[in-house]
Amino acid sequence: MLKREIKNYGEIVFNVRFCLCVACIFLLFQLDTGIPMMFSSYHWSVTAKEWDIISTLLDAIYFGMYIQMINIVSTAGFGLRFCEEWKAGIVPWMVRKCGLKKYARLYVSLATLSGGSIAIVGFILYVISIKMHNVSLLNPELLENLKTTANYGYTLNTHSGIKYIIIMATLYFIVGALASVIAICMSTLITNKYFVMVSPYLIYRIYVEISKIINIPYNQRIDYYLFGRQEIGKSFWQTETIILLILILIIIAGQFMFRKGLRRKLVYEKY
Repeated sequence: MLKREIKNYGEIVFNVRFCLCVACIFLLFQLDTGIPMMFSSYHWSVTAKEWDIISTLLDAIYFGMYIQMINIVSTAGFGLRFCEEWKAGIVPWMVRKCGLKKYARLYVSLATLSGGSIAIVGFILYVISIKMHNVSLLNPELLENLKTTANYGYTLNTHSGIKYIIIMATLYFIVGALASVIAICMSTLITNKYFVMVSPYLIYRIYVEISKIINIPYNQRIDYYLFGRQEIGKSFWQTETIILLILILIIIAGQFMFRKGLRRKLVYEKY
């Protein structure tokens, strides 16, 4: 792909739509941890003394409902771009210009970057918003309980929650990236952008319900690992290495599925 096209797509990824999606992710976390009280000085004065950021995150991870909507919001950035370009007649011209393989590689890479960045930036802004209310990252009085009850409790052994925040941030990057890649792969089948946007969430819900019906144990469910409810690794670096390998697998599988779907679409459909 020519540098000019890469630059153009880079500008498309990080635009106003991207900022709106990040804001939505931020609000989803706030909804799961009490947005009616986020502007209450009394609420945060109590929270600063008796709570901490790690405990607040655990509430969202284990009991939150809105956090699952990351699967939808992350696709609204670059994930819908293919539908728009196909209807505009740009896709066949781009494929002829740079080749199907290069086009698929660029598209999946940018979808991964867009979806993951939306999720991780929204999450980081959420953490910063709590920190601005003088809430500690990790309450020493809750440390021993969190070390034994929370997933990735081993990251709290040094009395710091930084490693925990990093693990959760990279996990949400994976969730956002996966949703965005699924969206662009689905768009090679159906170019209705509203269906494409919700398709990752629909797949997620179908998987969850099937898992309940056939009684898949919690420690074997993919969604529990992706949302941080089960531990992927037994140490910080082992966890981050596994997450990196998952990301590489998503990109490779996404390129294969997108290229296969696009080839069929170019042969049998007209834009």
